[in-house]
Amino acid sequence: MGIYVILSFYYLMSIIVESTFKLKLKKKNSEIWIFVLILPLFFIAAFREINVGNDTIIYYKSYEIISQEDFFGKTNSVFEIGYILLVKVISRLGFDYHAFQVIITFFIYYVFSTTIKKYSMSPAISILIFFSMNMFFDTMNITRTYLAISILFLSLKYIEERKPFKFSFYVIIASLFHTSALVFFTLYLFAQIKWSYKNLIEILTLAVIVTLFFDHIVSLFVSMTGRYSDYLSSQYFIFEDNIAVYISLLINTIFLILGLLTKLPQDDINFSQKNHINENKKIFDQKISSGLIERSNIWFAAMVITFVISVAGLNSTIMGRVGIYFSVLYIIFIPDILTKIREIKIRSLVAVIIILGLLLYFYVILLFRPNWYGVVPYNWFLYS
Repeated sequence: MGIYVILSFYYLMSIIVESTFKLKLKKKNSEIWIFVLILPLFFIAAFREINVGNDTIIYYKSYEIISQEDFFGKTNSVFEIGYILLVKVISRLGFDYHAFQVIITFFIYYVFSTTIKKYSMSPAISILIFFSMNMFFDTMNITRTYLAISILFLSLKYIEERKPFKFSFYVIIASLFHTSALVFFTLYLFAQIKWSYKNLIEILTLAVIVTLFFDHIVSLFVSMTGRYSDYLSSQYFIFEDNIAVYISLLINTIFLILGLLTKLPQDDINFSQKNHINENKKIFDQKISSGLIERSNIWFAAMVITFVISVAGLNSTIMGRVGIYFSVLYIIFIPDILTKIREIKIRSLVAVIIILGLLLYFYVILLFRPNWYGVVPYNWFLYS
């Protein structure tokens, strides 16, 4: 447990360093800075023993089985074809499971690093969010999901550029590692919306409808995909007053409010005020895309979808797994909305509250619910 506490202070200090010295994150400097920040997480995730992470042992056993199967033969695995082929290719190259774990972890963390470098207004805050919201722990558990997410990250530029076919290509590839990645199609649609209070209310109404008809929607999805039928009778589709669902909804509600305060008011102001704000955007939105869709609209859309899913999650704990595809973009969304707060003192206060709140959330789970992720105690496979 100590290693995670040390890391939390490491990332807290990194934010202080980044803000105090106002790092000029040009291409070379940003690459070095992000490398320094994410390297400890990569090593811990990549070189963990198979008893670290509730799902790691499952992936280990499946690797041992799949690697013994004929390359083009029928498989006994329930995993998607993309993951099965990846296992077969890497195992045929002579790598054991631990080497496989290092390879796929490298891919995940490399894509996350490049995504943060390209889109984040504050790499240190982004990586603290990745760490404190337990996305880091998730990479040591739901590996296929994060392989899919990494591929989906490569599709973000095509949302921005309004290229649906190229975007669809990456979503389909991601679905070969986890079928649920298909839900990412909704982000392309939501990102086209010119957000206002009116259409936001319509979306939130949709959340209520999804919650009421959740069972029917899930049954339809299962019948269409032919997958996950075993989950219908599992604990994931039974709400048991799980406190994690309430915590998730609370966090998503807070971020929704912040998003509203920094985005929607601009839709109802007059032309002269818009011109004034456009001038300010030159100062605070340095990374706004030159494409047809503002990047901030993509992050805001992801946040709205996350909130809708978290409301539906009141009916089923498995919705948290679906919401991961969108909530993971908090690593970009939170730094983005912070830059839109023009008053420096207010921006600093909000940043402090968010950072301390997320660290408190992280410590509470680490101390009182370590079984949620199975990452305590930690063991290196190199020394086991």
